[in-house]
Amino acid sequence: MKNIVDKEIEKLNEVKLLQLLQLTIHFLAIKELQSIPASIIKNLHRVPDRYLNFLAKNNFINDLPISVRRQAWELNKDIFITAISEYCNLSLELLNNVIQDRRSIENQVNHIADSIGGSEILFTSFANHCVKQGVDDRKNNWGGLLRYVLMAVHSHELKISNLGKLHDLSWLIDSSLRHEKVDLSTISSIHSMLTSLIISQANTLEKQYGKVNDKPPVNNENNTKQINDKPIKKVDKPAVKEFEE
Repeated sequence: MKNIVDKEIEKLNEVKLLQLLQLTIHFLAIKELQSIPASIIKNLHRVPDRYLNFLAKNNFINDLPISVRRQAWELNKDIFITAISEYCNLSLELLNNVIQDRRSIENQVNHIADSIGGSEILFTSFANHCVKQGVDDRKNNWGGLLRYVLMAVHSHELKISNLGKLHDLSWLIDSSLRHEKVDLSTISSIHSMLTSLIISQANTLEKQYGKVNDKPPVNNENNTKQINDKPIKKVDKPAVKEFEE
């Protein structure tokens, strides 16, 4: 019976799927019926934010595909950090050992990297968490964890600017730590990479926001009038009752 329902759901377009999800979303709380909304969610290209918040709020995301969980995590960074906290803690324990087991560390790190996937939002949340937690970390284990994860997510084709350069920098630092050796050539390479990253970041910010201008913005009354004079487009109300969390 479940296979028949799944096949019928797969035939529906995005609009029909959303309408059906609106009617069945609360079935997730019923064991015998939860497979119906779960199947609908799996077939959606993008789950609307209000449903993602509902799923996260009611702890329904754990059994859903990782792609759906990432969508929910991007909306709620705290839930994401909680989801990976076990792997972070195990990694930190391993990093704190005098003799480090790289394979065991990498196993935990891969769980974190798999959770991040190709999401720049999740990687940034993780990086910020490491920075915040690492303020009082005298052994810099949080920095070590961030370095490991940065190298791991490189294989996930993470869409983040300068990832290649960041990966190369992390690899260089990691190699120096493993060999307990830093020569002038390594220092020169690190300096060049950091300089390149700073210049690239400055250029990116300038392209996005332009150069800083101390002059106040000009109040263009004509532009304001044009915006205010635009007719308001009428939006038809949905035929199905609005979803309530």
